[in-house]
Amino acid sequence: MTTLCEGCNEPTEHSYSAAYGGDWYSSCSICEWHCEQESSEQTTIKQGLTLEELVAHKKRLNDLMTMIHNYAFTPDSCRSSITEGNLMDMMDELGEIKRELLNTEE
Repeated sequence: MTTLCEGCNEPTEHSYSAAYGGDWYSSCSICEWHCEQESSEQTTIKQGLTLEELVAHKKRLNDLMTMIHNYAFTPDSCRSSITEGNLMDMMDELGEIKRELLNTEE
């Protein structure tokens, strides 16, 4: 069963759930929706972002990439300056960027 997400045109994932009497679960990892019926999508990728919005997102992603690169290539002996809080800050920033790229229908 292959269908495309209406929000981003990427293939949706479908899985069978025998635990609940034969339900099918559908989801899109790009638009970040998950449901028991494909027609009840809740989020989609934002369309028509301005150049300024795209550039702002790209700058934030570049900064995040630099932070992750620096962390990944810092010798273990020097990592004491990088705390778990720094890692959580990076994850929070990444989550915020992802949320800003989605429309949520209520």
